[in-house]
Amino acid sequence: MSETFIGIVENLKLDYMSRILIVSTKLSRISYQLSEKGYKRIYLLGKRKSIYSTPNNTKVRCSYERNLALHYPESFFKLIITNLSNFNVVMMDFIQTDGFIILTYKQSERKEISRLFKKVELYTNNRFNVKTLKNYIIIKKEINDKNIIPSQKNIDILCYIDKEEGLFIHSKILRDRLKNELGLISTVKQSLDKNMAPTVIVEYHRNLKKDQQLLDDIKEMTKNKRNVILETHSPLGSEIYLKLLQVPESNLTITYRSNEIAEYDHAKKYKILPVLTYSNIPKIASFNKNEIRVGSFGFLGKQKGIIEIVNLCRKLKIPALLLLGFNPLGSEENFNRDINNLRDNLGKQKEIILYTSNELDKIDLTKINIVYGIFSDEQIVYFMSKCSHIVFAHRSRLEESGTIKYAKRLNRPIFALDSFQARLGQVYRFKKFSKKTPFLVFRDSLTEVTFAFLRKRINYKQLVLGTVESFLTFLDQLIFGGAPGMEIITSMKADDMMDDDGFEYLRCLLKV
Repeated sequence: MSETFIGIVENLKLDYMSRILIVSTKLSRISYQLSEKGYKRIYLLGKRKSIYSTPNNTKVRCSYERNLALHYPESFFKLIITNLSNFNVVMMDFIQTDGFIILTYKQSERKEISRLFKKVELYTNNRFNVKTLKNYIIIKKEINDKNIIPSQKNIDILCYIDKEEGLFIHSKILRDRLKNELGLISTVKQSLDKNMAPTVIVEYHRNLKKDQQLLDDIKEMTKNKRNVILETHSPLGSEIYLKLLQVPESNLTITYRSNEIAEYDHAKKYKILPVLTYSNIPKIASFNKNEIRVGSFGFLGKQKGIIEIVNLCRKLKIPALLLLGFNPLGSEENFNRDINNLRDNLGKQKEIILYTSNELDKIDLTKINIVYGIFSDEQIVYFMSKCSHIVFAHRSRLEESGTIKYAKRLNRPIFALDSFQARLGQVYRFKKFSKKTPFLVFRDSLTEVTFAFLRKRINYKQLVLGTVESFLTFLDQLIFGGAPGMEIITSMKADDMMDDDGFEYLRCLLKV
């Protein structure tokens, strides 16, 4: 069946960069075959979280919960593939003009087809072409029935911070892309003023500790008939989410990175908005040498698992370039303390050298280099160009990793410890890097959930659930976890990883 089906898709003459959605894991094999044919933007939507364990997840964007309105903007796909039992006329809203829906059906379902077409016609009020083949129906959407396009001229970005930290960097990249790709003039602002644009994108992470200001600002903007898109970079907390529901829905769109984060807030009305692609970072040339050297970068923190990366490199006897950046939101005193703790944990080992970003003449590409300090984009790109692979060892947090998104611009295979960030980032994942991994991850995750409870970020029930989840993860890693070997690492390919660009979602939300 699938070989014939692939031929039907190819006959539609779609561009290889067209977005294709497959609804139902029963059709998952088709998504991988399309990927092998060269289609780059394939999405698979299922019912359960187990979809994350689907093979080949680096090439296909997997999500669960079949409510399309939560996951995707309207007019987002060129093709939707589903079976008759999963079809809903609402799907017509999510295909572009001149887009297609392909329905698979069983012979026993033929009586449902005429009834289905009546539903489509009543719902859409637009012309569509229908072609019925054996076991397949192709519906082509010819006229978009939602042609209202607001005349956006300028957009403001409110991010509450002006330090060179993740949120501010993200806001500046968004500003530049709005101008360069959509011709929209936008300004990054740290506070509300009387001259806010008609549409405002609010960038927020709970670490900013400005929940009340966020609520006040959104209420003020929507009261003045401004349209607000809230881009959340972390869970908001159910209390904040419930207060936001008091704002008129027509003026506020709440977005989350994934369903899991929305579920944590008990959210029901939201849109999924992935991190935008770091298009300001140039793609570097492929690594053509017959050697393995891993690289990693990001702000220094216990949750980054640097010790685990070092243990893996020592075990496999491979060199590394690990860049540990100073977080502008932290203090220099804490940064130096963490570096000293790292130095103590590593001890004196001849294959490891530790030095600052001001001592780059110490670099030795045959050893494990740990460099700490402040790094420019140019330095990160330069150092990672010396590496064959990029590796991360994040501890699981309900966030999408901007660092993984950044790394996808560097044209290197990426692998990581299995974590929420790694699953969402669609990179190669492994349950452990060394024998110590289960114990280190359990300690760190238990510490984090305990502190979250003490800081009143989570309630007692969430504390218990978090502790149980940490223990189950520990057992899974201890008993079933496999670490990457050289054969697996050398087989990885950079172009096997899909980079789902949040900017395309945002463009559809803005209707420009």
